[in-house]
Amino acid sequence: MSQRERNPIWQFFEKSTNDLSKAVCKICKKSLSLGSQEPKKQTLYGVKQHLSKFHGTEHRQVLKRQSELENIKNELNIQKLTKVSLAVLETDKGNQPTLVQSTIPSLARPKCVQWPDDHEISRRIDKAIMDLMIVDMLPYSLVRGEAFQGLNFADPDAFHKYRLKSEKFFRTTLMPQTYERVKAKVKK
Repeated sequence: MSQRERNPIWQFFEKSTNDLSKAVCKICKKSLSLGSQEPKKQTLYGVKQHLSKFHGTEHRQVLKRQSELENIKNELNIQKLTKVSLAVLETDKGNQPTLVQSTIPSLARPKCVQWPDDHEISRRIDKAIMDLMIVDMLPYSLVRGEAFQGLNFADPDAFHKYRLKSEKFFRTTLMPQTYERVKAKVKK
């Protein structure tokens, strides 16, 4: 199965018939580079960025579908691993070794699927971090700190589902949004 068949992003793009190193957006017909004519060397970075920047609704659909596919893949892996048995030697009372089989579902921990950046909880955490920086007058470099990066914002006992954003994100995206929101409230 090729990357094109596996990745849900291809429902919004098709390979150019003239140039194999290009993909064409089905929505706006823009031609985007895949980096190489050789399929194994091609990348979807530009295609993903285009979809994210210019077609937000479709980008969210792709993220949702990728998350669903990842969950299905994890469930299948769990099913496979629970069927796998380990042979264990056990000694009975007569010191005769006997073969015992046991399944180990605990080995089948699913890979953590992180929340997309536009997920409600992810946005609330971003806002809380921005508020912390503003109220306590902390530098943007706070998010680069080792202790800060070790925090699990969702549930201390669960996997890390929140993807910590970069210093640049808080400085160039969230701060201007927060500023405009506060400015609008002050004008009212």
